[in-house]
Amino acid sequence: MRCFTSDACGSCSTGFGGKTCWFLAHTLGVGLLILLYEELQHQIFSYTWYALLYLVLIVVTVIQYYRVAGSSPGYVEDLENDPEFEAGIKAVAGSTPFSHCSTCRVVQPPRTKHCHDCNKCVLRFDHHCVWLDTCIGQYNHRRFWWYVFLETFLCIWSTVLYFLAFHLEKSSAWPQNLLLLVMFVGLLCCSIFLATLLVFHSYLVLTNQTTYEKTRRTRIPYLRNLPKDAHPFSKGGCGNVTEFCCASQPYRFYNLPPDHEAAGPCLAARNATESTTKSTKCCSWWR
Repeated sequence: MRCFTSDACGSCSTGFGGKTCWFLAHTLGVGLLILLYEELQHQIFSYTWYALLYLVLIVVTVIQYYRVAGSSPGYVEDLENDPEFEAGIKAVAGSTPFSHCSTCRVVQPPRTKHCHDCNKCVLRFDHHCVWLDTCIGQYNHRRFWWYVFLETFLCIWSTVLYFLAFHLEKSSAWPQNLLLLVMFVGLLCCSIFLATLLVFHSYLVLTNQTTYEKTRRTRIPYLRNLPKDAHPFSKGGCGNVTEFCCASQPYRFYNLPPDHEAAGPCLAARNATESTTKSTKCCSWWR
């Protein structure tokens, strides 16, 4: 039996802190806005459509946050006894090199990495998010993108409302104005960060990369000998977006092309060879 006690406790404590900070930040940000912006109070209680739309955006963002936080990124150990998963590994074993994790004692398909926070191997590992207390991987990267999308627009909308509140409430006492100004500046910084994060992950989707592959390229055996602009798993922009948005198969094994093909100038337009064990559906955008 493998023991994950100490690492799990550390991860729990970090995740609890991240979730608590997230909850307090949203409660404080929205609560102060409604409390200090009298015009917004009037619009909410008068059922003004854009005030209600703002509240709907808050609720949907919170729901999506917990959908991602409670999802599995795709742990290899959960699939060890799955016959379809094992069959998929055997099908591509001859053409694709597999590594072995000495900690989890499992076979690692390409693009899999051991997460030291979760102490598990994650399929198509992207990164470990302390705010969500979970890894982002093959199973939940799409949910994560939608969460960042919603959070970005919620933050931008809140920033605009704080600016309007500060502009319209100038006659109020200076402590209130100072608080509005501080919240506006803080939300503006968060909006810039989230917008940058959204653009970055959209770029990863378009090029079929992960955060780990992009930031640790020189440390990854199957990438470090390739040119920086070579993306060995890319199917071209449209193909990558289609796969990210519509693919519903839980098992996906990536065949590594020869170095001379992976570094070729027409790589982005080449269809990468991929072995799957499930069909593709185009109706699961939020999965």
